[in-house]
Amino acid sequence: MADTENSPPADDVDMKAGGDAETNNKSPNGEVKVEVKEEPEPEPEVLGPPNGLEKKIIKQMEYYFGDVNLPRDRYLQEQIKLDNDGWVALAVFTRFNRLKVLTTNHNIIAKAIRKASSGLINISKDGVFVRRNPDMAVPENTEEWRDDFNARTAYVKGFPLKGSVYVTFHTRDSMDKFMNLREIKYEDKVLEKKTK
Repeated sequence: MADTENSPPADDVDMKAGGDAETNNKSPNGEVKVEVKEEPEPEPEVLGPPNGLEKKIIKQMEYYFGDVNLPRDRYLQEQIKLDNDGWVALAVFTRFNRLKVLTTNHNIIAKAIRKASSGLINISKDGVFVRRNPDMAVPENTEEWRDDFNARTAYVKGFPLKGSVYVTFHTRDSMDKFMNLREIKYEDKVLEKKTK
């Protein structure tokens, strides 16, 4: 007898003996008691901290599902709506250029996501699907949200490679503290900062 989710508890399984049985647990009336043994849960894999590549994968995946990108990403929103629980196939993400340059190996991506500590994203047990944690509501892309987002975003210029970046803070207070700093330096070069 196969051990499945629909198998009745072992104490409730009775079968009529109809020939050679593999057990000697026959009652006088010919019934055979069959025990169904459940497989023990496998020990969880010890993951350890993420390595350099895994950190980049986590950062990119958390960006896709984060408060900055997701409210504006119509394609990803459509993919999320295809499943009632919001799961999206990893194969969708391996077509995105920024993840593709890191890896397209689903096992590597799944292992990295399992090591993420923010709690923002979940990976399915089989490592094939990913979703935003349903306990973390996605902000709606409203005018009020955009105004708040812009009020928490600074433009910082003067970096050697990219030149400039936008930095979005979690709160307006954090943004104000940053903007009120007299100067910010990167490799002994004073950076220019502006509100968005």
